[in-house]
Amino acid sequence: MDSTDEFAGHAVCSDAPFIYGLRLERGVLVADSASFHPTVEGHRALADSLVAALEG
Repeated sequence: MDSTDEFAGHAVCSDAPFIYGLRLERGVLVADSASFHPTVEGHRALADSLVAALEG
């Protein structure tokens, strides 16, 4: 499933991102596991798109 359309306008540095940017663990230069993964809103957009695709 291509999620490009669902994430359009919601890039990392946008006003309403659907993907986390670089997140640091306790201020050190170690990337948090959430970095560059969907936010809650991003997961919701993906789920809505998947349901719509399955319902056809």
